[in-house]
Amino acid sequence: VVFDGASFGSKATHKLTLPTLPGSTSTPQPTLAPNKPTQAPSFPSPTAGPSQSPSAVPSSYPSTVPTSSPTTTPSTSPSTGPTQEPSASTTLPATPAPSMPLPTSVPVPTHAPTSVPSQDPPDAQLLIMGHFENKDWGEFRPGGGKVASLREGDGIPVANGNGSVELKIKRWWNPPFVFAELSDLEYDLQRFRGLEVTFQFYPESVRDGEGIKLEFMTNGGDWTTVRKWIHISAVDTDSVRYFSSTPKLFLEANSGMIPVDFSTTTVSFRLILEGDSNLNIFVDDVFISGLF
Repeated sequence: VVFDGASFGSKATHKLTLPTLPGSTSTPQPTLAPNKPTQAPSFPSPTAGPSQSPSAVPSSYPSTVPTSSPTTTPSTSPSTGPTQEPSASTTLPATPAPSMPLPTSVPVPTHAPTSVPSQDPPDAQLLIMGHFENKDWGEFRPGGGKVASLREGDGIPVANGNGSVELKIKRWWNPPFVFAELSDLEYDLQRFRGLEVTFQFYPESVRDGEGIKLEFMTNGGDWTTVRKWIHISAVDTDSVRYFSSTPKLFLEANSGMIPVDFSTTTVSFRLILEGDSNLNIFVDDVFISGLF
């Protein structure tokens, strides 16, 4: 036989062992062949491999990991967290909460309802006022035979400020007066139960039986007397109030409620003197209000 790489002409000898052919009667060949497979299965390598590897891995891993991890984690974390926090949080608010002064100050709402009625709409609404300052008539007008005059300056009787209206009779049949007119269109008179007139007067020169009176007129009709203020010592009545001019000072006058009819479209008021000649009265602070 010539092998690759051998020099041409060289000789090499190699002994070959041929497999046993079927039908061969040689005794040693079949005896040696079974000895080799019998020795291979009894080799200790497969036995040592499976017996050490499975026994070492499962015995160390499962015993170390689950034993240390679950035992340490649940015992440390839950015992420290929930044991301290609940005891601190429940103890602090539990004692001060019931003793807080909140329930004591809650009755404050009792003051609110008490003050609410004071904010209700007023019983009256001012519609017209006359102060007659700086010789200004405002919403009032003079009338009569001897025209009423605005007065101001030193020695002039005034209730407030520096001006007032002087009413002085020269002829008894045509006395002076001061008046004002209110229309339903402008003041919505139908929303009131009635009207009220207040004023102040100063009896400069007056005799018994003389004085001043308040009259009103609706829808351009006749003048009707509401009330009189007469200088005399007598008992007051609903239609007449009596006064004394001693000492001389401004007197307050109130008409009381004057009913307003639903058919009323205009209402006029006037303050007019009642007496003979030389009657002299000053008037100031005239207010006309609507009563609800």
